Amino acid sequence: MVNFLRTYAGTPPPPHPQLDRAIVQAALQQQAKRWWRTVTLLSTGAIATATTAWLLKPPLQVTQDYSPDSVEAFISHNWQVMFHESDLSTGSDLTVVD
Repeated sequence: MVNFLRTYAGTPPPPHPQLDRAIVQAALQQQAKRWWRTVTLLSTGAIATATTAWLLKPPLQVTQDYSPDSVEAFISHNWQVMFHESDLSTGSDLTVVD
């Protein structure tokens, strides 16, 4: 098969005279597109982060009205009530160990 191809293979066509320049130009265009895509993604992420931080920030009044100790007591009380009531009302076989 190799001998057949060596014997009867035709000559390849000559390369395009500006082939090197076309390849380099296409690579540079792709690089420019990637750069803009990266800039767009980073700026969109920064805008989304800033907007989310601004929207989810609690009002100043809420943060001043409650001390950290009262918030901790509130969470602890609700946690205990939730689990003690659920254990008693469902009649499960689990026992609460204090």
